[in-house]
Amino acid sequence: MPEGFTYYDMACMLKATIPIGLYQLEHNDIFTQIKDIAGRTGKEKAKARKTHPDDFFPDLDKTFPNHQQLPEDIWSGRTQFPFSSESIESHGKALGLRITSVHWLRVFGSLHGHILPMTREEYNGYKIKWEQDPRAAPYIPLAILGEQYCVAVVDREKLSTITTITISDRVPVWFKPGTGPCPIRSPEDFKRNLLQGRAAAGLRDSKKSIYEEMTSADNIFNGIGTSHACEILHLARIHPQHRASHIFNNYSLRIKLQEATATFFAQATSLEYTQRVPAKKTTDPAFEFSRAVTRYINEQFTRVYRKRSVRIPLDHYQELLQSQLIDPVPGSGTQYKKVLVNCFHTGRVYYYSILNKPAPGAGLLTAKLVPRQDWKGRALNALGNTAEIGIASFMDT
Repeated sequence: MPEGFTYYDMACMLKATIPIGLYQLEHNDIFTQIKDIAGRTGKEKAKARKTHPDDFFPDLDKTFPNHQQLPEDIWSGRTQFPFSSESIESHGKALGLRITSVHWLRVFGSLHGHILPMTREEYNGYKIKWEQDPRAAPYIPLAILGEQYCVAVVDREKLSTITTITISDRVPVWFKPGTGPCPIRSPEDFKRNLLQGRAAAGLRDSKKSIYEEMTSADNIFNGIGTSHACEILHLARIHPQHRASHIFNNYSLRIKLQEATATFFAQATSLEYTQRVPAKKTTDPAFEFSRAVTRYINEQFTRVYRKRSVRIPLDHYQELLQSQLIDPVPGSGTQYKKVLVNCFHTGRVYYYSILNKPAPGAGLLTAKLVPRQDWKGRALNALGNTAEIGIASFMDT
């Protein structure tokens, strides 16, 4: 699932690529209607979806909640509207696209859903492919079309939602009410909410692990999901299985968690990150990224998530050892120790734990490109083992 860094990167990429001009909406109904199940019972529909998952798509209202709030001439694509970099914002795990002075589209990418700049030539090429095969990847339920470029909402797993928000006194912002401050856009507000907020104080009685709270409590940990939580907890030297109540009843541990979170998200605006993950792509195909970006994300930016092992400072190792979170690791290293990092599967999520023995069944997930070919039929670069952080994450399985 796209997380804070991914939405931030997508917003930066859109801002750097999409030129100012007049645009229009185009929603592709072939990706927002359920086919050939009229008159079937609920069980028959469920069986049909399971047997032929590629033949079925969410209905219009599920993919586009509140779309009736948009003026009909704009929703139908008959009327153009001004669009520019000022029309694009990220907030935690959501992207906002301003359509009129009072209408926004709030996009939740869900699992493997992304919002990408795409040339009109590439987009039109995919439309021709869909006429030949409606199931051909990629699935793009909505595009904001300009003369040369478009904003393509790619919904690989058919789980994304594109909600129309009408700004008013009752609804003053486009992002979801109740979500906490964005750690990238509003780091001081995020810090204040984490250390002094009422919602955070409520975690003193939580029975969940700190990892579970970080990946579910958007009113506190906005923008943080599986991969971000793993990286932040590693920086904080806090084990993912520690009770959240233990962390939030200990002020020094809360400070460690807050400082690690700030350090992690501060990378977004650092000179190194902006140079290594440039907003402006060097290639036109929407689904193709520089191998250098992928190597940086996997080998340097990502410290522990989905890694087999990690070298940690000796004092970090001794701290884990004193907490009985790892067994002694043989070796005479004076500054660093290399310990194994394993991904444990609990339900549908992965988190890391530092051990000195592999867990049964633990291992790295594979990665693949979708689509495997561009609209001209050319094979796309296989970038391999992508991390679920940053702009390369839409290729991660």
